[in-house]
Amino acid sequence: MQPVELFIALRYLFTKRYIRFVNVIIFISIAGITVGVAALLIVLSVFNGFSGIVTKVLVGFDPHIRIETAGGFDSLDYTTIDKTVHAFPQVTATAPFVSGKALIVTKNRNVVVYIRGVDEKKVEFVSGLKLNIVMGELKLNDSSKIGGMVIGLTLAERLGCLIGEDITVISPSDFTS
Repeated sequence: MQPVELFIALRYLFTKRYIRFVNVIIFISIAGITVGVAALLIVLSVFNGFSGIVTKVLVGFDPHIRIETAGGFDSLDYTTIDKTVHAFPQVTATAPFVSGKALIVTKNRNVVVYIRGVDEKKVEFVSGLKLNIVMGELKLNDSSKIGGMVIGLTLAERLGCLIGEDITVISPSDFTS
């Protein structure tokens, strides 16, 4: 015995009468619904995957928790905060940072950017930066002990610079920590 829904669908899908126009409309309708549902599933799957990648990249660059104060911290404050935060077993790593607006000057262009400085020894533990470097490597000091920096591909293109070129950073005020 077949279900009622299947019986009704088959009865109207394969009619024995000579009304072929209705059959053509039925087949076109079924094909249209099939294509529409397939397109919707494909688009939702692509967006879901894209959302996962974007979330992974953004969470990898920014810390989960950021502790800031208006005047900045001194080394004694940082030591106290570090001990307090590491009392929680879920905390895997901490790193102090400084941030602020600065002017980046190259031989081609000048661009105002928001810059963040992190300890080179701790950056790989608090950020996914090392895993996402496309060109070059995460090596912020060379043999001459001149500090280096990591910039994104979009900023590098705007500045017209490549790996190893000199970049000057000018800060109009003190960085905050």
